[in-house]
Amino acid sequence: MKTTYEWKSGFAQAAQNYISLKRQTGMKFETQERYLRHFDTFYYSNGKGAR
Repeated sequence: MKTTYEWKSGFAQAAQNYISLKRQTGMKFETQERYLRHFDTFYYSNGKGAR
């Protein structure tokens, strides 16, 4: 069962909008989403852009 990722950083909304846009154009965008989630965690963990 997949767990839902909780976006954390100030970058989160832009990333989610970007992923949504790509999926609306027919792309799966699964690997890229995973990279963006990792970046979100990194960005948040290093004190950059907390919501």
